[in-house]
Amino acid sequence: MVLGSLCLRNRFPLLHERMDEIKTFHSLKSLDLFGCRLGDDHEIFQHLTSTSLANSLIQLFIGGNSMSDVGLQRLTAPIRMMKKGLDCLQLLDVSYNPISERALRYLTCLPKLEKLDVSGTSLKLGAGLKTTLWNLLGLICSEKPLDNFDHSRCKTEGWAEQVVNQWETNSSQMPKQKKIEESRTSALRFFGRQKFVREVLNTAPLVCEREEEAKRERLHFYRPAANSHIPEKQVPYPAKQTAILGPKQLTMCELI
Repeated sequence: MVLGSLCLRNRFPLLHERMDEIKTFHSLKSLDLFGCRLGDDHEIFQHLTSTSLANSLIQLFIGGNSMSDVGLQRLTAPIRMMKKGLDCLQLLDVSYNPISERALRYLTCLPKLEKLDVSGTSLKLGAGLKTTLWNLLGLICSEKPLDNFDHSRCKTEGWAEQVVNQWETNSSQMPKQKKIEESRTSALRFFGRQKFVREVLNTAPLVCEREEEAKRERLHFYRPAANSHIPEKQVPYPAKQTAILGPKQLTMCELI
């Protein structure tokens, strides 16, 4: 089925009920899975790095999913090892996940990454983080929030848009108790660990909707244009040295 953009933000039950159908969308340019409780080892990871999406997916939102460094490592493993997958990804949202600075090295396998959202993570804005992001990914901190990470811009679009709308309609009409039971059964089938899934299901999705959270510091990074002037306070070391070194290339041992 043809679909350019798919927004499943905070739609945990719908993602699991329609997993097989979602895998048939091979031309997605934008996919929003924010708040879908993916954890560190979800079935969707394999689809995200598949060859079917390698040449199409440009924007990926996987924030608010309780994903740790391990999850980001697993997600990018096929790309780092086989050099295939997410070849065209330009924008990545991993905000509101418990990831550390160590996880950033797993993103060096994304050759076209231009914009990154790490708000609400364990990362703290400072000279050290700016240096790391520049050395690893060639990204600098944006002084203002980037519009690309504004959820109001995300929506489901494409020829199969009505199909997705029908999924939501059917889901909303399903009796509440049945919906809960089916979501739990589906989750158990995908994860296979009852205790772990029970904990995930009983945890409210990590969503940045409350007013106090909306005011938190935004950590948005972007790749400056080749001929643009980088503000002096963004450069963690002398400009001449920056021009010589550029983004650091990691060895295979450092990436694994």
